[in-house]
Amino acid sequence: MRHYRQTHREKCAGERHWFRSQRNLTGALRLAGLAKDSRGKRYSHQYRLKAETLKKCAAVLLQSRAAIRRAHDFQSLHSLVSELIGDIKGVGELMVYDTATRIGAYQRLEPTEVFLHAGTRRGAAALGLEARGATIALSKLPAAFQSLTCLEAEDILCIYKDDLRHLQRAG
Repeated sequence: MRHYRQTHREKCAGERHWFRSQRNLTGALRLAGLAKDSRGKRYSHQYRLKAETLKKCAAVLLQSRAAIRRAHDFQSLHSLVSELIGDIKGVGELMVYDTATRIGAYQRLEPTEVFLHAGTRRGAAALGLEARGATIALSKLPAAFQSLTCLEAEDILCIYKDDLRHLQRAG
């Protein structure tokens, strides 16, 4: 937890702030769909996706602006983003989640559960948790996680998935 707070927390908060500070939903959707950061660079989670895939994502999100605006909580936003871009070739759970969190930052919507994708599933499984569903309650995570937001817990499970596995083996 200490390493995360010293090394990653500020960067992750900065990403949310960048999306929160967009002038309008159109701009936030375009940037989220293209996975562009404040420097105009592609986020590392999406570096393997083809530019055409990201352009399709941005176009679909922009066409669905009204529906996205109506999302009343993060879970409904995530479901909508999954419906909209989840079937685009090359888009997986991580792109859906990242896109939803970026749009959610603009709309001031945060998850109330920890969302699972390949990396976070490995981290949760390393802690001996049931990780087959789409989400896991923060309360199911070890005590050290309880002072975190769901976004931070997701970051830690993903970033430190291999370290958690090694710690479990050693412990």
